[in-house]
Amino acid sequence: MKSEAQGIIQALYQELTPTVTYQGMRMALQDAQHQLSMTSQLDSGLIRQLTDYLTYTIFTQCIRLTPTENLLVSELLSLSHRLDAQTID
Repeated sequence: MKSEAQGIIQALYQELTPTVTYQGMRMALQDAQHQLSMTSQLDSGLIRQLTDYLTYTIFTQCIRLTPTENLLVSELLSLSHRLDAQTID
């Protein structure tokens, strides 16, 4: 799952154009990618925090995503939910 998370994060980072609108989201994705590369295990808290930040930012700033960006955010949210389900079990 770690490689899946890294792939989604990297793809979303590359998909978001480097504009002022996406600056905070790109920085959060870059930070998460860096933190994931420094650990051997996937940190579910890091993924949850990232998805919380992304969804909050998208909704509060009324950011319109492309279909590809929307799909990548949805995949990241799905991964976060799967990780949460694993930690509960």
